[in-house]
Amino acid sequence: MSVPRLNTCSTTAIALAAACGNRLAAVRAELPAAALSALRDADPAAVPALLGRGSGLTPVGDDVLCGWVATRHSISTPSVPLIRSIEANAVPSTTSLSATLLDRACAGDVIPAFRRLLLSLRAPTAAAPAIRDAVDALFAVGHTSGAGLLLGCSLALGDRADQPATVPSYADVRRGR
Repeated sequence: MSVPRLNTCSTTAIALAAACGNRLAAVRAELPAAALSALRDADPAAVPALLGRGSGLTPVGDDVLCGWVATRHSISTPSVPLIRSIEANAVPSTTSLSATLLDRACAGDVIPAFRRLLLSLRAPTAAAPAIRDAVDALFAVGHTSGAGLLLGCSLALGDRADQPATVPSYADVRRGR
């Protein structure tokens, strides 16, 4: 399923954090803090540090990358350098199943449970119960997959949490801004 369009604001990341509580701590602890920080900053150097890393049939580092890339697609800010790094490094660095899921996330496709989360985040204050339900459903996906997807989503939204969702003007686009 393709990702839905998501307009973010500072309350989107806050609503997701509230629904997750401290349940992301275990997956966060499996991964290098420097790599997670680099991912939040859209630094392609995060990719080799996360690919194939952590527990689960699809390693949790891969799940984090999937969640981050898919969320960035949904807010119309995909990172081309990061996606290229995933495409270049996934096959030799992780399982074939995980490489396939990463490929689909890079194309803007997600599992239904993650799509449900993105849809619930469209109106965070009005949809707090829907966000909690979607988060709970994702935590039930795989051993660490759902939590990894949520951590990736959280990092992608945190990257924009204090930036208003704006559409550039035609003049800005022409100037390359």
